[in-house]
Amino acid sequence: MGSTENILYHYCRIDTFMKIIHNKTIRVSDCSKTNDYSEIQWIATSMKNRIIDTIISDIEFSKIYDYNNELFDKVSKRISATIDVVFLNNTRSMLTFVSCFSEEGDILSQWRGYADDGKGLSIGFNKEILLTFDTGGYNYFFKKVVYDNETQSEYVKNQIVELVNAYKNIEDEFDIPRLLNDFLFDVCLRISAFRNDSPFFKNNAFSEEKEWRLIINNHLSNYNTNYKNCIEEV
Repeated sequence: MGSTENILYHYCRIDTFMKIIHNKTIRVSDCSKTNDYSEIQWIATSMKNRIIDTIISDIEFSKIYDYNNELFDKVSKRISATIDVVFLNNTRSMLTFVSCFSEEGDILSQWRGYADDGKGLSIGFNKEILLTFDTGGYNYFFKKVVYDNETQSEYVKNQIVELVNAYKNIEDEFDIPRLLNDFLFDVCLRISAFRNDSPFFKNNAFSEEKEWRLIINNHLSNYNTNYKNCIEEV
């Protein structure tokens, strides 16, 4: 028997399997219609605290921008507003479609949930071929799902640390209030990028799925994330 380490499995109904074979296509579904009610928004639930903690833990940054309690409250509100805009208010302006695969071809929960209660099929796909979709072009991504909370925290932290370090490299004559607003705007842009990656982060309760995902983020023509209300001058 050949090695199965490069095989990922897609659970489906028999009629879906026939359509895949007949049309030679991988079918995707609306990510909001999966059996996980927290899809896309899972990482947003703790993102604010992760971002704030990363900012205030840098003593040098706090000194440069005189990061006091009043400023902390203002920044917290801006970040919360941005998360709401990106993850909640824009749900109808950005659609995410997903095709799900598993490292395991025989998981009871997957048979029940996606393969017609065990009457369907588990189709094997070559992972190396699927990885060729992970280009970012046309908003196509193919990655392994992250369930571990610590790894998720590090993902957010590393993105914000990069910004914090960049905004510590300043000259004395720089306009500090303006720089702080520029920093917050860049944080907003990072949060928007987190939205693109959010389908790859799930609750650890689903870890037995050992899931990989093909994601297509579809920005509709009226997609317009307005950060202006999120980053009033501080």
